[in-house]
Amino acid sequence: MDVDMEVSEIRFSENLGSCSPKLRRRALIRLREYIRNQSKVKGFTPESFDRLCRGLHYALWMQDKMLLQEEMCDEFGSLVNLFNTHQEVINYMRAMILTLSKHWLNIDKWRMDKFLLMMRRIFRAFFVYLRNKKWQKDLVESSILFMRQTVITGEDSGVNETLKMHFTTIYIEELDYAGDLSTCQVVEFIEPYVDVIKRTCSDTLLKSIYTEVFMTILEGFAAELEREKGNKKVSGDLKGVGKPIEFDYNAICELLKASVESGEMNSKKKKKLKPLISQFELAAKGESPFKDIIEPDRKDPLDNDMISRAVDQLHSLESKIKKDKKKFRKVKKQIQKQKA
Repeated sequence: MDVDMEVSEIRFSENLGSCSPKLRRRALIRLREYIRNQSKVKGFTPESFDRLCRGLHYALWMQDKMLLQEEMCDEFGSLVNLFNTHQEVINYMRAMILTLSKHWLNIDKWRMDKFLLMMRRIFRAFFVYLRNKKWQKDLVESSILFMRQTVITGEDSGVNETLKMHFTTIYIEELDYAGDLSTCQVVEFIEPYVDVIKRTCSDTLLKSIYTEVFMTILEGFAAELEREKGNKKVSGDLKGVGKPIEFDYNAICELLKASVESGEMNSKKKKKLKPLISQFELAAKGESPFKDIIEPDRKDPLDNDMISRAVDQLHSLESKIKKDKKKFRKVKKQIQKQKA
């Protein structure tokens, strides 16, 4: 262990968590230069990343101004561009997520949003970094492995499940923001979530993956079909840095089918996935994945007798509730008298 290096990192950690905004700002500026130089010369140990990421965590903790919070989150993300090797980038990302998870239960509701924003922005910067590296195969493989070991897994990975669920809400959007992925590469990024569904995961995480990953893909396709029918231009809230990603719906469908047929999935999951597979089959054919949803037939209005009976039942229920309330108050008074 390099003692001078350890002392420097401890000092950075303390200054980043300082009560003084000026001291925190100065520490962030100096940290960038320190990372750039240290990465070229000696590199960083896991302990070094832990110390530095803990300091960054408390720097954000101490920042209460919303605009500066957003700026700080972007600055944390931009640090990925300063490391000399891809492995150091992975180690930095891992340390940031594990540090956030370690302190997650101590974060109050007033600070929660800025830490979720931080998670979004560091992954945005991470995906843009990969895009700037032309999505090199070896870098993509190691990056997917890192996510499988931390945020895209149903097993205990040291990452709080709430953060795993939050990651499902930002995953597709931030990949799309980075852009310039081939359809085959997009399938590679989707496959880890298929594996999570196939193996052990909680019901809440399963629901989040189903809704935020796969249904988001289908809803995007359905919205695109509607725009084409109406000859409307595509508009989005978030303009990315590269070409928006496109999905191979047939390939995703085959992945889901293979997971259902693997024998590793219980009947409850199979029941949930079969309609999803049918929807991806429709999308692969260029048809709306939601076309089989039954809409009310406006040509057949409700019968007047049915409405009258429903109204009578409602009145009867209301009168019963009133009687029950009176009875309850009467019994309550009797109990209070007995106690007195």
